[in-house]
Amino acid sequence: ATNNYVAIGEWSAGVELLESDANSFAISAASEICFPSGFDSTYELFVGVVAHSGSGGDVYRVTSDAAYYLNVDADIISLDLIDETGSTELLAGAAASAQVYFSPDGGVNWAGSTKQPTGGSKTYVLMAADFADSSKAFAATSGTESAFSYTPDDGITWNQLSLIDTALNEIIDL
Repeated sequence: ATNNYVAIGEWSAGVELLESDANSFAISAASEICFPSGFDSTYELFVGVVAHSGSGGDVYRVTSDAAYYLNVDADIISLDLIDETGSTELLAGAAASAQVYFSPDGGVNWAGSTKQPTGGSKTYVLMAADFADSSKAFAATSGTESAFSYTPDDGITWNQLSLIDTALNEIIDL
């Protein structure tokens, strides 16, 4: 089972995430903090970060000793994972676009969507309970033409299921 926690907005004073030996950076928001099923024995979790200053946003693998930068190279507002039989698959939603990133190997390698969900920004992702077998997931976006979308292929291509925020200026015929 996966436990997800979300914190959106400004963090209180004194919170920082250190990247190896680098200087700390301010965090304006963190997406879901995902605990793999083996957390009790490994003390390993994953955090998606939106950096305050524009650098440092990414997905991090956090252990009891350090936080490891996983090289998505984007501010991440949403994160979900499936952890079965020691294999962690991650899906991450971008904060400033409708891009979704998928990692089949615990964050070692990442692939971005070739057909993104409809919408302008803040992409929130959710893997289906049977994602490891079905590769199905869902995304909700915000901004202009935001929508609820679905993927049957690990987040590579997304298809819009419904509009959330769209404007109709004229109806010609019913």
